[in-house]
Amino acid sequence: MAYERIKSEILAFRLKPLAPLSEVALAQRLGVSRTPIREAIRRLEREGYVWVAPHKGAFVTPVSLDDVVEIYLIRELLEGAAAAMAAQRIAPATIERLRNQLAAVDVGGRLHVERMAAVDAEIHTAILRAAGLPKLSALVGAMNEQAQRMRYAGIEVRPRGNRDELLAILDALARRDAAAAEAAMRAHIRLSRESLATIT
Repeated sequence: MAYERIKSEILAFRLKPLAPLSEVALAQRLGVSRTPIREAIRRLEREGYVWVAPHKGAFVTPVSLDDVVEIYLIRELLEGAAAAMAAQRIAPATIERLRNQLAAVDVGGRLHVERMAAVDAEIHTAILRAAGLPKLSALVGAMNEQAQRMRYAGIEVRPRGNRDELLAILDALARRDAAAAEAAMRAHIRLSRESLATIT
């Protein structure tokens, strides 16, 4: 439980890059002893989410600009190609379901960032599934967890722009326009990368 809670807070950007991870504070907040916190931190260190500095303590690993550029450049190319393929194959009912999910992130005139991140991920997953390219999906999937922290941060910076780009992708898919779907997906990922470069 301690591992899952701490990891989810790192991925959701509630624990920011370079934030200190105090065993005492985390144990009190999560209502557990320090032992599971210590074990969780060790596991997260092995996975690259936590950095332990000798005699200073544990910190959330920073997200480097190089990581952002590399991961998002690869995603732009691969997911753009997937969107073009999906335009010919995705079911209209899937597009409608995704539109409804996207509409639901607007809560009282304010966009809910965590819901937006979940819907963003669902749209990307649905497009990869509809493309019917398992090897490409596997390559993108291998990077998705690394990109998850960045996704939250990017949505926080430009929530309405992110939503409008996703709508443009769904509109292109609904028209069965492969070229427009690829262009919209690539623009979405490129703009996300550019916004993240300003905060990493």
